[in-house]
Amino acid sequence: MKFEIELQKHETYNCFDENIVSIICQCYKKDMGIYFLNDFGFNKSASCDINDQFKVSTSCGISKALLENFLKIRIEYFRKERFSCDEFRDLLLQEIENKGLFGISMDAYYCPWNENYFGVVHMQHYSMIIHADEDKCVCVDPYFNLEQQVISVRELYDIIEGVLIFNIDEQKIDYKMVGQICRRELLNQKSKRKEEIVKFAELISSQNVEKMYQSVNGDINTSGLIFSINSIYKARCNYRDSLCLYGNKIGFDSDIAEKISVLCQKWEKVQGLCIMAIYRKKDKCLSAASDALYDIAEKEEEIINCICS
Repeated sequence: MKFEIELQKHETYNCFDENIVSIICQCYKKDMGIYFLNDFGFNKSASCDINDQFKVSTSCGISKALLENFLKIRIEYFRKERFSCDEFRDLLLQEIENKGLFGISMDAYYCPWNENYFGVVHMQHYSMIIHADEDKCVCVDPYFNLEQQVISVRELYDIIEGVLIFNIDEQKIDYKMVGQICRRELLNQKSKRKEEIVKFAELISSQNVEKMYQSVNGDINTSGLIFSINSIYKARCNYRDSLCLYGNKIGFDSDIAEKISVLCQKWEKVQGLCIMAIYRKKDKCLSAASDALYDIAEKEEEIINCICS
């Protein structure tokens, strides 16, 4: 099976959204916006790793339900250790022939087409294989660039951490049920939302801007704090866009999307303040970012109340 894929970079998608879900939805004609109704969560990860201390999950915990129950996309992950190189090649050829797509995961540090940060930043990354033969395969990765990447099967096997196998059927979207699932999961998060964001604000205000400036070494994109806030901002934008498309169908009030749009601007402001704090080594910018997050905590709780009522 072979698809003609139009590669495009979406500014608000992470690598899994861009290189896995988006490509599947393009090839199999799925309504991807349904998937982003998962993007209004906030869960601060507990981590002792200084490079990972700012990590936040924006998942509401319903991505699997949205993908499997409505878009009819089931994704199974298998670690590389389960396969020899020959077994990997056989599986790759089988999936490309039957599905036309084969997902891979790796550390971006070892990704050869990661032109800007190869050998610089460790981060989980996903790409998609669209063609393969016994010796070579073609990988697409619009998150990094829009060029097709040709790599030997052996080289690919050496750098991956795991593979993603897809089972895809015709989508069946029950909008009323989607709305019920969204409300239920937000209701589960309601009591902790403000508390989680406040903890994040306190973490930010406790940082030493001098040390943060030194750690980025002139490249703000290597900052774990900036990456995290940027990811939250983009997730909120994705959620807003999905509500614009499907809000009425799933039974949400029309003004919810407008409230989310204002919220996106607030998250973008926090990002800008943190960037200024690091580049200019100004504690007051970091304090302003923290104060803005207290306001965001209130606004997100208000929005959840509006949705759940």
